[in-house]
Amino acid sequence: MSVITISEAIKRISQTDPSSPLAVFQTEHPRRVNVVFANTVWSQKCIARGTWDFLGEFHRENLPEALKALEEYVEFMKDAA
Repeated sequence: MSVITISEAIKRISQTDPSSPLAVFQTEHPRRVNVVFANTVWSQKCIARGTWDFLGEFHRENLPEALKALEEYVEFMKDAA
């Protein structure tokens, strides 16, 4: 996966099985996030370190949490601009 729009991220999260969640990270581009499989070595290292850009691990069963985190990210990016 890669850097995608917020709406595309929501679409992917809504289709993702809980057994294979997606890790979502901020980017320097407003309204875009980096979405990767959460079970990769790289993702697990970033999650364990608590990197500043990590927004969360999401799947279709925690979609409301994903929507909230992504909405807060968009608001943050608006304020930073």
